[in-house]
Amino acid sequence: MKWLRRRWAIVICLASPIMLLPGASRAQEPPRVIVLGGQREDQGVAELVVLAGSSLESPEKAGLASVMAGVLAAEVESGEGGVVLGWVEPDRLAFRVIAPPDSLSLLVDRLLGTLAAPLFREEAIEREKSRSRAVLQSQLLSPEVVAARSLTERVFPAHPYGRLETPGSLAGLSREDLVGFHARWVGPRGALLVVGGIGSEEESRNPFQEAVLDWTERA
Repeated sequence: MKWLRRRWAIVICLASPIMLLPGASRAQEPPRVIVLGGQREDQGVAELVVLAGSSLESPEKAGLASVMAGVLAAEVESGEGGVVLGWVEPDRLAFRVIAPPDSLSLLVDRLLGTLAAPLFREEAIEREKSRSRAVLQSQLLSPEVVAARSLTERVFPAHPYGRLETPGSLAGLSREDLVGFHARWVGPRGALLVVGGIGSEEESRNPFQEAVLDWTERA
């Protein structure tokens, strides 16, 4: 996996916050697919970056994008020996799919199908809200976390980066909030899909390109 870790540094460069700011020109570009050539691994990895981060939340809805990422990842029917993870950063919504190479494109296609038409089941939303509140309440017992949150709020006092979720803001989120945020911000424009660990670039690119094209047509 050493080659994959080295090549995965490309993802960090391509997905830098500057490039992924929602107001930047990338937000108007079509989605891109990058398949990293190299040897076939036991597990393939695909990482999808979407221009919809927590900085787009309204102040009273802090934590909305994070909850949505968890709900969307859980909604994907993984199986096939794979797993789908979702998280949020200030300027991006990100998903990682880890699966055997032969199953990776299938799970990516399921993820993109979920992003195109999510169900947002009430029970899944409540489950993710409860999980997020429990994690946050545990973190708030740590002096280091409390200090880091205080520093963030002081450094960004009037900036979206300074908006931090609280147990109260998480508890107040509704299904309508998730549906509205998704409809407004989550789509294929400017998205980036990077795939590695599946072998030859030329042989492997087509299924992922077709999945992204289908997502674009459905969005």
